[in-house]
Amino acid sequence: MNPEHNETTTKIPIAIPTLDGEEISEIIEIEVPCTINIETGDKYITGDALSEIDRIKARYMGLLQPEEIKDLRTSLGLTQKEICELLQIGAKSYSRWETGRERPSRSMNILLKALQDGKIDIKYLQSLQVRSVNAEQELLRVGEEPENDQKYMSEKSKIVPTISSGG
Repeated sequence: MNPEHNETTTKIPIAIPTLDGEEISEIIEIEVPCTINIETGDKYITGDALSEIDRIKARYMGLLQPEEIKDLRTSLGLTQKEICELLQIGAKSYSRWETGRERPSRSMNILLKALQDGKIDIKYLQSLQVRSVNAEQELLRVGEEPENDQKYMSEKSKIVPTISSGG
C-alpha cells in the first residue's frame, strides 16, 4: 500500500438507464472500494469497483451476468463454437460475454433469457439455422451467371423491347 494513499470504501450514486438507454430509470447508492489520497482527500475508485458498478447496472437492467451466460451454455451441453453457430454470432463476441469484457445486446439478452427459461429450445434455433443456410444457398444460386441458367435464357427470349413514339 502506498503511504500517501488509504484503502477504504465509499458510497456513490449509480444511474440505472432505461432499457432504451435514453433516460435514467432510477438512481441507486452503492458502496465500493476506493483509495483516498491522504494529502488531497481525493477519492479514486478501483478497477474492482468499476467491475462491481457494471455488474450492478446489468443486474438492475435485467441483463445476464457472464457466469449465467456460461452456465446456460454448459447446461445446454454446448461448446462455445456450437452456441455461436446456433445463435449465428461470432466466436469472439460470445467469448467476451462469458468473460464479462462485453455484454450481449438487449435483443440477444432476451433470446438468451428465453433459452434459459425454456421458452425456446435448441431444436427451434437449429431449425432457424437450417432455414438460414438454405436461404444463403438460394442467394448464391440466384447470384450465378444468368447466361448459364436455362430458365433465365427462356425468360430472356420472351422480353420484347417496346419503342415509345415520344409523343
